[in-house]
Formats: sequence, C-alpha cells, structure tokens
Amino acid sequence: MLLRKLTAAFAPLLMCLAMLAIYRWLDGLMGAQMFLSLLLKGLLLGILLAVALPAAGLKSYHNGLTGWLYIGAGLFFVLLTLQGLRFYGVIRLDISLLLLDTNPMVTLVEAAVMSFMALTAFLNRKRKIS
Repeated sequence: MLLRKLTAAFAPLLMCLAMLAIYRWLDGLMGAQMFLSLLLKGLLLGILLAVALPAAGLKSYHNGLTGWLYIGAGLFFVLLTLQGLRFYGVIRLDISLLLLDTNPMVTLVEAAVMSFMALTAFLNRKRKIS
C-alpha cells in the first residue's frame, strides 16, 4: 500500500523532471523557437498530461465521448498542419484567427491539447470483455 501511495505522489513528479530534461535537449538540438521543436514539445506535454494520472494509479473508463475526442484531435491536427505550412512559407493565409497565429506558444498549446485528446481517447476506448 505504501508503494502505491509513493507511486501516486512521485510518478508525475519524475515524469515532469524527465520532460524538462527532454525540453532542454530539444532546445539545444533544434532551437527554442522553431515550429518543429515547439510541435514536438507540445506533443510530449500532452502525452505527459494524458499519462500522468494512469501512471499514478488512477483509472478511468469509457464514457461515450471517445469519438468526440478523436474529432477534436483531428481538428487540431488540421490547424497544426496549416500552421506548419504557413510557417515554412508553403501557403499564405491572411486569416486573422487566434488558432492560426504564428505565435510559438499557440503551436505549443495546440499540439499539447491535440496529443492529450488523442491519447486520452485511446486510453479510454471501449474494450472487449474476454
């Protein structure tokens, strides 16, 4: 029982420390403001958030909204694809939407939300009972 409590308390903390080390490594490898670097950081952050509670020992179950999470993640994927194409100059969009902004933090947040939604939907999918 003590091991379970220690896991619940310290697993998310250790995951956070590992994420910060990976962030520093990515900054040195790609640069802090590059689109691809921010996309990878956001994806990793969303994965960390989606896995933190299951790693701590908490379980969740299918609630019927899994399909909607996949749809939301798909919409964010489209937005991130448009942002990437716009960042690299492949397309030119003159739409002044906050979700298509070239601010690097928008990319980071959108990537985190997308990966969180996709992984949460995957982890909470309906499973066949054997």
